[in-house]
Amino acid sequence: MAGRSAPTLPPLNNRTPTPHPNPLAPASPPHPRVPLTRLVRPYRTINVPPRLPCPPHARHSLVLQHIMEGAAAVETAAAANGKTCCHTAKGPGYATPLEAMEKGPREKLVYVTCVYNGTGINKLDYLATVDLDPSSPTYSQVIHRLPVIHIGDKLHHSGWNSCSSCHGDPSAKRRFLILPSLLSGRVYVVDTATDPRTPSLHKVVESEDIAENIGLGFPHTSHCLASGDIMISCLGDKEGNAAGNGFLLLDSEFNVKGR
Repeated sequence: MAGRSAPTLPPLNNRTPTPHPNPLAPASPPHPRVPLTRLVRPYRTINVPPRLPCPPHARHSLVLQHIMEGAAAVETAAAANGKTCCHTAKGPGYATPLEAMEKGPREKLVYVTCVYNGTGINKLDYLATVDLDPSSPTYSQVIHRLPVIHIGDKLHHSGWNSCSSCHGDPSAKRRFLILPSLLSGRVYVVDTATDPRTPSLHKVVESEDIAENIGLGFPHTSHCLASGDIMISCLGDKEGNAAGNGFLLLDSEFNVKGR
């Protein structure tokens, strides 16, 4: 209102406000140092038996035991449901990993893809056959080399024409090794049944055939299907676009079937 002065309020809690400390003022003297022994509380010592380290082979044995127990449980459940056809079939491979471990014979040969890409050596890639039979005079040696027919193919992840996926089919035979070529786009089919120690080239699926039929390129990994067809993952289309990747499907005669 006009003619009246504003009332004077008393200080909060009747206290004078404390000024802020001056940052330029000298620091207060430090507290006296206290010996560490006076700050640490005494504790009791409890006698705990030492824990012995688990050796690597024991850990592996334990993991293997769990795998075997799990596989045995799967087999028991399948037998209880009457699904035992895979155990009586005579197709390639084995019904379960446990059966392969228990009944599989020791391998006497191994096939290794050998590539020159990135080495600066302008030679043909090849499939090496290595002797794994300890009783053989050529044990641990390369006993055969099968070169491909084009330089720069870069053989990649191989697979069989039939495997345990076809175990329920007695007519399926493991005869051919499928070798996709990542850079050239070709797929080589190698006959390993006629003479396992000296495999031979059976067929070449050309990259043009694959590109014209299904538009895929850069075949990466081969895998057999229970139908007898071959499925090969491809990393891109024929122009090299990763967005056009997919799966190449070959029939049992290794003709392009689809994607």
